[in-house]
Amino acid sequence: MKSRSLFLLILLIASCRSGDSTPTVGLCGLLLTPDEFDGRRVRTHAVYRYGFEWSEFYCLRCDGPEHIWVEFSPRHRTCTKRLEQQALGGDSLTGRTVEVTVTGTFHSSGGRYGHMNAFDYLFVVDCVEEARTLLNSSPVPSALPQDKLDRFRVCRAGSLDLRSSQVFLRESKG
Repeated sequence: MKSRSLFLLILLIASCRSGDSTPTVGLCGLLLTPDEFDGRRVRTHAVYRYGFEWSEFYCLRCDGPEHIWVEFSPRHRTCTKRLEQQALGGDSLTGRTVEVTVTGTFHSSGGRYGHMNAFDYLFVVDCVEEARTLLNSSPVPSALPQDKLDRFRVCRAGSLDLRSSQVFLRESKG
């Protein structure tokens, strides 16, 4: 009986991992084709900047000034490991700049989002899979220190796969 229960538990865990159908979408891909992912759960990799009146994803590799307002669902704490939670913690006045890989729901319709309704898009984070502190402050991208700019080109740019008309993560080489 114990071996059958153990087998069923292993089978359940394996099916959960292999059954993850959450598409991985580059942040640039979300910004290029926002309507395609509106209301959908996706995984993305980005620079997360937060502080007193800001909470946003951006990527220096993407063309255009668009950023995505970020909110966290209550369930993100149950999915996010302690180390990642520590990278997201800190002084809310000065903020922090963090490289993240997250899953959540992307929204491109329904109005404006964020502080003073300044954002066209919203990403509600369900799980922080990886987080690495880049700066213990959160300057606007245009004010980043020149000697640290390469650290902020970490987000992986999305590219358009015309055969499936979906934007998937493509890691650039070099």
